[in-house]
Amino acid sequence: MIITLFVWLFALFLMAGGITHFVYPAVFDGFMPSFIPKTPAHILAGVAEITIALALVLPKFRTFGGLFAAMLCTAYLPFHIWDLFRPDPIVAPLWAAITRLFVQFAMIGFGIRLWRTEPNVRSN
Repeated sequence: MIITLFVWLFALFLMAGGITHFVYPAVFDGFMPSFIPKTPAHILAGVAEITIALALVLPKFRTFGGLFAAMLCTAYLPFHIWDLFRPDPIVAPLWAAITRLFVQFAMIGFGIRLWRTEPNVRSN
């Protein structure tokens, strides 16, 4: 029961983030280094987050959703670390940025857990 609740919360979080990349992309602009082209990054991130959120809530695809959620959160990790050490971090105060980093690791761990423990539906 608690795992199902976390799956739905994780999916809701990813869905909200994915939609935000399309509706209010400027929210994420500060997290992106200047060398990353913003529009393609928003499109890619938005599509990825929405797709992963849908995979998480569909039991047949939850295993893959967990794996790709962990991969996506791992890909975002350097940006969170980069923001933590910037002179003008987007997430402030420092304790909030550190908390966000721990949450990122928790989401990676939860995605891996789903990938490793959900019933293997590929053989069906």
